[in-house]
Amino acid sequence: MAPESKFETDGELWVFGYGSLIWRPDLEHVEKRDGFIRGWKRRFWQGSTDHRGTLEAPGRVVTLVSIDRTREMGFVDDQEDEDWLTYGVAYRIPDERKKSVMDQLDYREKDGYERHVVSVYDYEDQDRIIVPRALIYIANDENPQWMGGQAGLDDIARHIAVSKGPSGPNSEYLFELAKAVRAKDVTDRHLEELSNRVHQLLLSNATS
Repeated sequence: MAPESKFETDGELWVFGYGSLIWRPDLEHVEKRDGFIRGWKRRFWQGSTDHRGTLEAPGRVVTLVSIDRTREMGFVDDQEDEDWLTYGVAYRIPDERKKSVMDQLDYREKDGYERHVVSVYDYEDQDRIIVPRALIYIANDENPQWMGGQAGLDDIARHIAVSKGPSGPNSEYLFELAKAVRAKDVTDRHLEELSNRVHQLLLSNATS
């Protein structure tokens, strides 16, 4: 999927959030719809130097990895048996706020993310498209902050447990995202397994 650097704003503007925009949608909107996108999985494979980490000690935040790119990289995901659906929330932006919201998101996602366009499928009926074109921000494996998944879940969990940045602890980001996805009765094994590991690490550190 090629980046959409010149995303057209004619007509309705929808933004699809799959990370902190799910639980902290600090953008003006007039409607929101729960949904899924196809062909992608959410992974804590992107470094964060401006929100959940620093330049000296980057944290980890989510991006999306595609089926095709994962195969091209020759990386065997340990959860590859999952269906390639990712839950998120689509937000419709007021017409008069489209440019300012896109400027806001461009700044918020400046640490390695690019604009893309996806179709959003219904939360209840995953064969029905509810938003044909939604703007989404994805960090690919060629950006400077890419960390990837070769470290494995245990190492990623240890990294998240000790990281923090201007927006707060890295663990807060993980826990809030996992809680928000869980509240929709959506199973995301990557989120749940990381959340459990980080929770145990923090408990262990608190009692040691």
